[in-house]
Amino acid sequence: MPIGKSVRSLLVNNAAVAALVGARVYPLRAPQGASLPFVVYLGDVGDDITYSADGETGLVAKLMQFDSYATTYDVAVDLDDKIRLVLSGYSGTVGGIVIRSILKSGSAQDLTEETTDKREHPIVRISSDYEVTFDQTVP
Repeated sequence: MPIGKSVRSLLVNNAAVAALVGARVYPLRAPQGASLPFVVYLGDVGDDITYSADGETGLVAKLMQFDSYATTYDVAVDLDDKIRLVLSGYSGTVGGIVIRSILKSGSAQDLTEETTDKREHPIVRISSDYEVTFDQTVP
């Protein structure tokens, strides 16, 4: 299971996050017309593999971005905070992947007036970055 799917599983299986978005946690971009609020995550491709003098160590660090979209600032902030409460400081095994740590590394806010699916009202987006460190099989 790719790390993105494992982290997505943490979010959709958390009652507080699911109460806001259900299963609307999408890789790369939300489908056109997706109901708000929802989450889009990026960074599930490419790995920052760590090496030692003997080769790959099996430890991977990946920067992932989680964008919380909503029609109001308050809902976007609430969703972003619920994501933080699930992910920040997490360690454990999900979908067979050993996650050593998930650490929040930054955030930004954006108000989007126009979107590709021509919504009638503005969309608020709050982006938060997390460094996800996990074990990967060494060749």
